[in-house]
Amino acid sequence: MMLQANAEWRRYARLELTPFRLFIIPVVGVLVILAACSGGQPAETRWLIRITNTWFVFCAFWGMQGANLSVVDEVAGGTWDQQRLSHQSAWKLLWGKWLGSTVFSWYGVFWGVVLSLPFGMPWRHVGLLLALMLTGQALGVLFSFANVIRMRQVRRAKMAGLRQGSAVVSGLLVLAGACILNADDNISRVWGDTLVAVCLWLPWPALIAHRLARIELQERVTPVVWLALVAFHTAFVCLPLAGTRSFSGLRLLEVLTIVALAYTYLTGFFERLDTLKLLNLIKIRNWQMLWSQVPVSWLLAIVSVAACCVYALVLSTGGETRAEPGFSVQAIITIVLFGLRDWLLLVFIQLSVAAHKESYGATAFGFSLVYVIVPLLAFLSGFEGFTPFCWSFNLDQAAVWQPLPTLALVTGLTFWRVKKILESQLSVSIKTITQE
Repeated sequence: MMLQANAEWRRYARLELTPFRLFIIPVVGVLVILAACSGGQPAETRWLIRITNTWFVFCAFWGMQGANLSVVDEVAGGTWDQQRLSHQSAWKLLWGKWLGSTVFSWYGVFWGVVLSLPFGMPWRHVGLLLALMLTGQALGVLFSFANVIRMRQVRRAKMAGLRQGSAVVSGLLVLAGACILNADDNISRVWGDTLVAVCLWLPWPALIAHRLARIELQERVTPVVWLALVAFHTAFVCLPLAGTRSFSGLRLLEVLTIVALAYTYLTGFFERLDTLKLLNLIKIRNWQMLWSQVPVSWLLAIVSVAACCVYALVLSTGGETRAEPGFSVQAIITIVLFGLRDWLLLVFIQLSVAAHKESYGATAFGFSLVYVIVPLLAFLSGFEGFTPFCWSFNLDQAAVWQPLPTLALVTGLTFWRVKKILESQLSVSIKTITQE
């Protein structure tokens, strides 16, 4: 009833569930089952399970591709603005895109379940397949909203590029799922644990997609969902260790530091900064609006640095011994300093690239310069000792001061760029006042 009341889902159902499609799917499914049983060994379910996995993978790819293009195609067709101006809430819009654009794939899944269960397909296996499909499709809708937001921010973003990128993402995720499903049957004993893990992760892409939908509807958002995701990921890693000798408060801080830093990289690569707006909010001290506009990577970088500081403080005061195995304190601090440098490099690149231009090329060049070109030139010039200033594999033996020179350089460049932007804004304001 909830889906029937969703106008977006009803529209997709009318477009996707045509009479021919409703007829052809069960026919193809029956033919596949008959072909699987034609070898005279209907009791052998291993091959049938593999065929069913292939069927589910095909349906998953079809559904993920539809979810990936659900919002992008609306923009290409010129109908997205009408939907944005309608009275649909972000949740209704998300559910309509999530389960509406994938309704035909779910019809295929329904017949796959109906035709495979009588032949001994385990219910637990089916549950894992369905949970994986829901998660993948939620990721598809998330990517679709992210692509549209990116396209609005960067005028040169090409629709063809978004489509190709969506197809690549769908293919990679479905391939990963196929590798899991077609693994040796000995792992069937962990289906239960895997199903629980997938179900625990399922809400997060949907919540992030809902946040992006609110951004598209020009509603106020906060980064709380990202903070909750970092906390959940930390708990997800640490809970299996609870009650063992390898778990302690320091291990929790280690995991929190690394997880927050990883999400800093993830969000920093895809965010675009509205520098002038952020600086104006800071200037007028509108903290409530700043909380809703602050880049997620900035907040997660602060969380990572704060967790690292608490970790080092606890160790330095001798309040708790480090759990084994684990990172050394100098390794944790070195990782955070290198990560902080990379985050500031991302900020500098985005401040330097015009707002209407794409920054991926500049980002790739900047990180290639730091991690490949400069170390390679130093090695060829006989200055191998310069490489640890850029990166280091052996973090346990790395000195904490090694990231500091490049960190200081990137920090100086970032502040210089911010100063230039403020001076440019001031000159534009003076010119406007003079003309008036």
